[in-house]
Amino acid sequence: MIASLCSTGGPRRFRQRIAKFCVAPILLLALILATIAGSTAQVVAQTTSTGESYGSLLDSATVNVRLDSLLPGLLDRYRVPGAVVTVMEGNRIVALKGTGRTNLTSGVVVSPERSVFRVASVSKTLTATLLRTLDAHGLIVLDEPVGRGVVDRDAADSVTIAHLLAHTSGLDGRLLGAGSSRPPASLRSVVRRRLPPQIDPAGAVSRYSNEGYTWAAAEAEHRVGQTFAELADSLLFEPLRMTRSTFAPGAGAYADARVTGYASSEKGFDPLPHDYVTMAPAGGAWTTGRDMARFLSAVLSDGWLEEERVLPREAVSFERGDMRDAFAGRRGHLGWFQRTVSGHRAFVHDGTYPGAGSQLVVFPGLDLGVFVAGNASTAVEMAKAVTELVLQDVDAPTVDAPETISGDLATLDGTYRIARRPHTSFEAAFALLGVPYPDVEVEARGDTAITVGLADGALTLLHKGDLRFAASDGSVRESAAVVSGAGPVPRIQVGAATFERIPFLAERALGLAWLIVCLLAYSSVFVLPVREFFRPGSMDDDNAAEGMQYARPLATFAAALHIGFLFALGFRLLTGGPLGPTHTDPASIQPLLAFPIMASVLSLALVIFVVRAWTTSSWSQSTRVHFSIVTAGLIAYIPWLWYWNLIGIPVA
Repeated sequence: MIASLCSTGGPRRFRQRIAKFCVAPILLLALILATIAGSTAQVVAQTTSTGESYGSLLDSATVNVRLDSLLPGLLDRYRVPGAVVTVMEGNRIVALKGTGRTNLTSGVVVSPERSVFRVASVSKTLTATLLRTLDAHGLIVLDEPVGRGVVDRDAADSVTIAHLLAHTSGLDGRLLGAGSSRPPASLRSVVRRRLPPQIDPAGAVSRYSNEGYTWAAAEAEHRVGQTFAELADSLLFEPLRMTRSTFAPGAGAYADARVTGYASSEKGFDPLPHDYVTMAPAGGAWTTGRDMARFLSAVLSDGWLEEERVLPREAVSFERGDMRDAFAGRRGHLGWFQRTVSGHRAFVHDGTYPGAGSQLVVFPGLDLGVFVAGNASTAVEMAKAVTELVLQDVDAPTVDAPETISGDLATLDGTYRIARRPHTSFEAAFALLGVPYPDVEVEARGDTAITVGLADGALTLLHKGDLRFAASDGSVRESAAVVSGAGPVPRIQVGAATFERIPFLAERALGLAWLIVCLLAYSSVFVLPVREFFRPGSMDDDNAAEGMQYARPLATFAAALHIGFLFALGFRLLTGGPLGPTHTDPASIQPLLAFPIMASVLSLALVIFVVRAWTTSSWSQSTRVHFSIVTAGLIAYIPWLWYWNLIGIPVA
C-alpha cells in the first residue's frame, strides 16, 4: 500500500492525502476543547463570584464536633434555654446547629430549619440591606435629606437615610416603651409620636438610635407606597428564599414554631409573653438558622446565592459608612459596626431584647460569617464565646498600628474615659457616676512605657517607637497605639477598646456637681410638701375654705410618688441595667409605672385648689404663692415623664 502511494505521487502526494483525512478532525477537536475550556472558565468564574471557598479555612467536621461537645455547657454557663448556630464560609455551610429547647414546658428541641427566633437589633442588618437595595433600584436615595413627608421637623431638612442607618442623625433617644401587646398601627404613626428631638447636627457624632431606623423605614414606605413588611418580603426574603423570616409576626405567622423567650437568672427561667416590637425595622425580625445561612451567603458573595444574583452588590458591600468614630469601636457601616474580633477585622451587630439575644458577625477577609440566636437575652454573650470557638484554629493576622501622633510620653498623662457616645441623654447623666464606664488613669513611666489603669488591673505598655506600644505581660491585648485624627485630645487604643483623655471642663466631678445643682433647683418645689409627712399642719388650713384641707396632703402625696419612683428607677438602672433605651417595660419596673400615673393625675387636680386658694383667699399670700409654685413644678414634670416613656402609657 505504501508502495502504491509512493508510485502515484511520492512522499508529497502522501502528505497531501494525510492532511486531507486528518487536519479537519484535528481542527474540530481543537474547537471542541476550546469551547469546553471556555465554559469551564466561565463556570469557575461564576462559582468564584458566588463566593465558593476553594482554600477553606475551616474543617466542617472539626467545627461540628467542637460545637457538639461545648454548646451544652455554654447554654448552662450563660443560662440560655435554647439556641441556634450558623457558620458559613462563602456559600458553604460549615455548621448549622440547634441546641437546647424552644420551650421548657413542651420540651421541643431547637431546629435550625424550623425554630423561629426573634433576633432583636440584628434586624438592623436586614433593614439596612433592604433600604440599600431600594437605593440601588433607584426607589429611594440614601444621600439626600429625607424631607418632611413623614415628619415635619427641621431635622428632616438635614438628615439623610444614610445618617439614620449609620446612627449619625444626631437624634436623642428614649428610655422605655419599645414593646407592646399589640402591633403598631403604622410606622408613620410610631415615628410621629415617638421621634425624639435632634440634639446634635447630622453627621457630628455616633449615637445608637432605634427611632432613626424606624424613621428610615417609614420614609421608604412613604416613597415606594408599600408597607415595610411587604417590601422586606418582596425584595429581601423572597429573593433569598428566606421562607420562615418576617417583620410582621402576626398571630398565625409561624406561631407553632416561634421560640418562647425567657428571663433567666440563677434561680431559673421565667417565660415571657409574646409581644410586638413597635419599632420593627430596628428590632422586630424573626428568622431561623437556615434562613440566616442564606442571608450570610449573599453577604459574603456580593449578592449571589448559589448561581443567581439576588441582591445588588451595593446592598451588601462594606465600602461605605461613617468613619468619624474610626477607633471608638462603633464605626457605622449602614447596618453594621466594625470591630476587631479575635484579631480579625469584622462587621458585627448584636441584638438583645427581653427573652432574646443574638449576634451576627461577618469577616470579609476570611470569607466567613457566624450567626447565633437564643431565647434569653444572655445569648448575646454566649454568641461571642461561640465565635471564638469557631475561630480557634484560625491564626490572627499581624496588624500594623494605626497612624500615630508624635511627642513626649508625659504628654499622655491624664484621666481617660472610654470613647463611647451614650445612647440617650438620660444615660449620659448616669455616666457621670462612672456606670458602667469608670475613668482610667494613664501615667508615663519615663520614656519607655505607660501604665493604663484598667478595671481588671493596671496594664503596662512598652514603647516601641513613634508612640506604638505592645503589652508587656504577653496578654491577649497584643498591641496598643495612641491614635490621631480623632479630635484635639489624645486617644489610646487597647485591644478593641479606645479611651480618650478628658478635658478639665469634662471631669466627672464638675459634671456631677452641675447635675446636682440642677436637680436641687428642680426638686426644691417638692421639699415642703414632703416635709408635711413629718410636720403636718404648718400651713394655715384653719381659715381655709371648705375642702382646702385636702390640698396639702394631695401635693405631698404626689411629690412623694414622684420621688419614690425616681429613686426606684435610678436604683434599677444602676444595679440591674441595661443603661440606655430598654426595649420594653421590664417586669421589675411595671408596678412602679403606676406611681407617675397617680402623681400626674393628682398634680392636675391641684390646679383646682390653686384656683380656689386665690379666689377665696383661703391662705396667706405667701402660702398661696408657694402652693402655686409647687403645683406648677409638679405639672411641668409630666412632659418630662412623657418624653422618657416613664408615665406608663405607651407612646409608640
